[in-house]
Amino acid sequence: MASSTSKWDPEFCERVVELGREGKSMSQIARDLGIGYTSLKRYQEKKPEFAKALKEAQSAAQANAYAQAMQNRS
Repeated sequence: MASSTSKWDPEFCERVVELGREGKSMSQIARDLGIGYTSLKRYQEKKPEFAKALKEAQSAAQANAYAQAMQNRS
């Protein structure tokens, strides 16, 4: 049986933050990493560095959405 983290790449952490800055959702991030959403959630549970990167990505995505909303108000 293959390991549940067989596709794991340490570079995912950096890429996740970049994608968050682009405003990507968690589903979009998973797709861009070439993994399923379930794998993304599994990595979040098993890899503390990935969980931290996902939190940073979510914050960046929220900031991006807020900036776009404020820009659209102008």
